[in-house]
Amino acid sequence: MTGKPAGSLRICLMSSDYLPNAGGIAAHVAGLAGGLARAGCVVTVVVPGATRSPCKAGATHDNSVGFRVFRTRTWAPPLVGRLWWRRAQVEGIRRAVAREGFDVCHWHTPGADAQIASRLPARLRVFTNHTSQFLEWAADDGSLWRARQCLLSAEIVICPSKELADATISMGFPPESVRHLPNGVDTERFHPGIDRQEVRRRLAIAEDEVVFLCPRRLEKKNGVPFWLRAIPAVLAELEGDIKPRFVLIGDYPGKDEYSDRTNVLAIIHELSLGERLQWIGHVPPEEMPKHLAAADVCVLPSLMEATSIAGLEAMACARPLIGTRVGGIPEIVEDGSTGVLVPRADSAALAETMIWLARDPDLRGRMGEAARRRAVSEFGWDAVAARTLALYVETLAIQAQSFSSPRPGGR
Repeated sequence: MTGKPAGSLRICLMSSDYLPNAGGIAAHVAGLAGGLARAGCVVTVVVPGATRSPCKAGATHDNSVGFRVFRTRTWAPPLVGRLWWRRAQVEGIRRAVAREGFDVCHWHTPGADAQIASRLPARLRVFTNHTSQFLEWAADDGSLWRARQCLLSAEIVICPSKELADATISMGFPPESVRHLPNGVDTERFHPGIDRQEVRRRLAIAEDEVVFLCPRRLEKKNGVPFWLRAIPAVLAELEGDIKPRFVLIGDYPGKDEYSDRTNVLAIIHELSLGERLQWIGHVPPEEMPKHLAAADVCVLPSLMEATSIAGLEAMACARPLIGTRVGGIPEIVEDGSTGVLVPRADSAALAETMIWLARDPDLRGRMGEAARRRAVSEFGWDAVAARTLALYVETLAIQAQSFSSPRPGGR
C-alpha cells in the first residue's frame, strides 16, 4: 500500500441486483456499503442495467444513505449484439463514476459485471461468490465454463459459505486467494422490540396462534414444496390442541428454468387449507422486519443455499430457525441452540420439528434469544464490514510489498 489509512479507501461495490429488489444479494450489498461507509471508506455502489429506451440512458445518483449509488442505464437497441452492449456498459460507467479511480472494485453478481469490473481503474479486484447457481454450474460438466468465467477477473474471491469456498477452489482458483466471510444483517433494523401485532391484525392472526413463516422466493432451489407438503401432518397432529398458522412470503415473477412458482401455487391450491395457509407474495424490504416479528418460527426448507440473509434477519428478530443441512445454513443455525437442522427434501422431518416447537413456547423463546445474541455478535454489518475491510487492506499491503521488493541480484 501507499500508506493510505484503511478507513480512507475508495471502494466500488458493483451489483446488478440491488435495492429495492428483494433477495439476499441486494440486501448484502446495501448492508456492506453502509458498514464500510461508517468505517470511513468512500463507497460507490454501481448498479448496471439496460434499457430499451434511449431517453432513459445515463446514470442516476443518490448519496442519501451515506454512500453514493449510481444506477446506470445503457441503451441497448433490440438487435444490438451482446458484445457491443457490454462495451457500452463499461464506457457509461467509466464516464459516470470512474474518473478518480478506486482502490478496490468489488462485484457481487456474476456474468457481465465481472467484465465491466475488469475494465474499471482499480488496484484490487474482489468478487463475492454469493449464488448457489455457481454450485449448480460447478457440478455440471456442461456448465463448468460458466463457473470458471465468474472468477476470471478476480484477485480475491469471498464466499459466504464453506461449500461455496470449496467449489471455488475446485474450479482451480488459488486456495490462498479464497476467503470465507459470512453474510451480515442490520441488527438495528431487525430486532426483538418490533410490534408483532400490526401484521398479525392485518392477516387476522389471533394471539394464541403459532405462526410458521417461510420467507423464500419461489425458486426450485428454495424447497418450498417440501415445507408445504409438511403442513397437513402438522395440522392433523395438533388438531384441537394448538392453532398453527403458515405464512409464505416470496414470489418469482420470471419464467425461466429456476422458477418454481407454477408448482408452488398448484400445491397451495391442491392442499386447500383455507386461512391456515396464507401466501402473501412479494413483501417490500422495509416491511420484512414487521413480518418476521409477527412470526414465532422461521422455516428455511432450502435444497441449496449460500448463507440465508432471511435467516439472519429472523435471528436478529429473536426468532428460532428450522433449516435444512445444506450450504451455509448449518453455519448460522446452531442445532438445538438457535434453531433446528433437518435433512433436505424431507417433509416428514419438517413436520416433526414444527410440531415439537409448536408445543414448546419456552423452547422457542430460549432459541430466539440465543439466535439474537449470535446475530449481534457475529453477523452485524459493522462486524462483517470490518472483516471485509481488513481483507482489502491485507491484500493491498501484500501487493505493495511485492511491487517494492528488489529483484534477485539487487536489481
